[in-house]
Amino acid sequence: MTAMWKRLWKDSRGFRIGTAAACAGLLLLIGGSFLSRGGSYAEVQDVSVRFYTRTMEERIETLCEELSGVREAHVLLTLESGVEYVYADGGAWDRESPLLLQEISPQIRGVAVICTGGDDSAVRLTITELLSAALGIPSSRIRVAGK
Repeated sequence: MTAMWKRLWKDSRGFRIGTAAACAGLLLLIGGSFLSRGGSYAEVQDVSVRFYTRTMEERIETLCEELSGVREAHVLLTLESGVEYVYADGGAWDRESPLLLQEISPQIRGVAVICTGGDDSAVRLTITELLSAALGIPSSRIRVAGK
């Protein structure tokens, strides 16, 4: 199992695809059960965004803690927007239950990492380059600080 995760982390495209697929499936499960209890669309989206954010923060923390010189990491992730849903046109479909075609995960705006070893410039550079590649965001949107 560990070897599989290491391969997934090394392949940033696989990381993004795997993350998006896992989050989309879980969000649909959470959203469906929430709506069946009478929750509103805005409430479902809020739960989805919080779940996605926390899941990504935990994955980034785990990744950082695997690096040499880092024992403990805390991550704050900011997003551009919420989850976007793409529905089929209402022509042939019942307007009260549109067909969901695609769920688009939020775009990451920035990442802040506080970790042991974050005062070391080599550790900061490694974390910044790693997260930039894995998340597909510029290094200018990533900040690393020591603990």
